[in-house]
Amino acid sequence: MKYYRKDWILFQEVANEGGKVPETFKETTIKSDDPDKNKHVPYIEETNDGYKVKVGKNEFHATDSEHHTMFIELVVDNQFYYKKIIKLNEKPEADFKINKGKEVKAYAFCNLHGLFEYKM
Repeated sequence: MKYYRKDWILFQEVANEGGKVPETFKETTIKSDDPDKNKHVPYIEETNDGYKVKVGKNEFHATDSEHHTMFIELVVDNQFYYKKIIKLNEKPEADFKINKGKEVKAYAFCNLHGLFEYKM
């Protein structure tokens, strides 16, 4: 499946008349890595009432105007539950108070390095 983005909005598929991707959309790939080694990878922690997602397990990802996490998104059992837009100088983390599931993954988007995924 191809992923596209326009600004910080992520699209899994693009459907329009003619089936062409608008010029303003950029194709993006999803990267995954070890959250212990790469601070761009979102890390999921189970909490009493849901999940906490941090971008940077051991050290938070940068939050300045030139290099920052733009959003965090959580998916539980193939349902997109929430997207948190990260403001400049805000810690790139989010608490999700939702029912727990079997398949849990998170996405984080860095303005310089792209989209990262972590599966619990």
